[in-house]
Amino acid sequence: MNIKNKENILLGGVVLGLVGIVVNCIRIRKVDEKVNYLGEHVDTNFTEFSSKYNTCVDLQDERYQDITNDMEEVKNEIIVCYDHIETLSKQLDKSDKKQVEV
Repeated sequence: MNIKNKENILLGGVVLGLVGIVVNCIRIRKVDEKVNYLGEHVDTNFTEFSSKYNTCVDLQDERYQDITNDMEEVKNEIIVCYDHIETLSKQLDKSDKKQVEV
C-alpha cells in the first residue's frame, strides 16, 4: 500500500468515527427529549390520578360517616321505642293486676 491509500483509509476512518459520534449524539438527544416528554406526562397523569383518588377517598369517608350517623340515629330511635314498649308493658302489667284484684 502506498502512503496516499493509508492516509485515505485513516481519513475515512476518522470521518466515519465522527459521523458515528454525531449520529449517537442525535439519538441521545432524541431519547432525552422522549424521556422528558414522557416524564412530564407521567407527572401530570400521576397528579391527576392522585387528585381523583383522594377525592374518591374523601367521598367514601363522607358516605361512611353519613351511614354511621344514620345508624346511630336508628339505634337511638330503637332505644326510645324499646323504652316506650317497656313502659307500656309495665303499665299493662299494673293494669292487669288491678283487674285481677277487683
